[in-house]
Amino acid sequence: MIRWLRRIVPRWVSPETEVRDEIAAHLEMRAEELIQRGQPASLARAQAEREFGNVPEAIAELSRIDRPVHRSLRLGAIGDDLRTDLRLGLRMLLRAPGFTLSALATLGLAIGGNTAAFSLFNEVLLRRLPYPEADRLVIAWEEITSRGRISEASWPDFLDWRAQSHSFSALEAFNPTNATVSLGTGARMVQGAWVTGGFFSALGQGPAIGRGFRPEDEVPGGPQVAIVSHQFWQDQLGGSPGVLDSVLTVNGQPVQVVGVLPASFRFTAVGAPVLWLPFNPSDPSRHQRINHQVRVLGRLRPGTTLAEGTRDLAAVMGRLASDYPETNQGRSARLVPLADEVTGPARPVVLALLFAMVLVLAVAVANIAALLSARAVARSEEMQVRAALGATRARLVRQLLVESLVLSALGG
Repeated sequence: MIRWLRRIVPRWVSPETEVRDEIAAHLEMRAEELIQRGQPASLARAQAEREFGNVPEAIAELSRIDRPVHRSLRLGAIGDDLRTDLRLGLRMLLRAPGFTLSALATLGLAIGGNTAAFSLFNEVLLRRLPYPEADRLVIAWEEITSRGRISEASWPDFLDWRAQSHSFSALEAFNPTNATVSLGTGARMVQGAWVTGGFFSALGQGPAIGRGFRPEDEVPGGPQVAIVSHQFWQDQLGGSPGVLDSVLTVNGQPVQVVGVLPASFRFTAVGAPVLWLPFNPSDPSRHQRINHQVRVLGRLRPGTTLAEGTRDLAAVMGRLASDYPETNQGRSARLVPLADEVTGPARPVVLALLFAMVLVLAVAVANIAALLSARAVARSEEMQVRAALGATRARLVRQLLVESLVLSALGG
């Protein structure tokens, strides 16, 4: 393979070889001159070398002087050859517009589709979650052992997890909801989420403006507060610097805005909420263990593995099954990394799309190969004429290679 490539690339003689050949030619001419004057051939060669001086030293010195000039000439000649090949390649492609357009359209569609598919693959499956130490973040589910299915936790079970587990630096509850927000332009339904006070701290991200939730925000009968997304602040509240003095009407109740999340904040496990509210434990249904409506976010302690955290919560669930057999018998716990929870449903679709795009690229490559083969057959007489005019096989291959590279560059 390397020998074949060397045949395509123009050959260049090194400065040392050129100088050695020049000196050898000079010595040969001087020896011939001395022979013509009557000296024996052996003596003539020796006298020519004595007159010239130290040949190896002369070769080294002249090569050192000639090397920069030689390099400059070589690069210039290579550049001239490339420009010639590029002009000829473009001219040949323009002379066959049908072939060129077909090849470019095939390449463009295949490369564009694969670029889009890989961008989606990178965004969904490869990019890390935008939270500090995101590998320690998990979603905790209750597991129905007899069916192998998972469900949300009940509020009392969540409180027991918090009190009795030892593998987590934080356990926080969240739940998606919809809320009616009354603004100056009228009421509108928005997506929101209920969260416990340490939810944003567990994620490692807090509001960009204002504060997060405090324990007193969850006290029944206390002031109603909310945190809004950056987009909601910009679109619905006009991006006002005095947003912390704003009072919204949410589900008919006055709610004060106490914080605005950063523009980069995302928590897709509950969709795209624009309104975040503190959990209201005064709701009687939340105190029923049979009512499973709470999702749980956990942050494992440093050095704690997923399996250790799962065993910890499973042990708590075992104690709860003994204490509350009517509601907790046959229930355990399962931890799922937050990254898997977020990307899990999309993973098969994205992988299938990427695989499909790879097949499309393979088909496109096969089509381009067929087009190039047909074009090579059509140009066989042209190649024979060029070879008859003195073009070497390596020179013809190099020209075809340049044409293919030009076509690839235009299609990409």
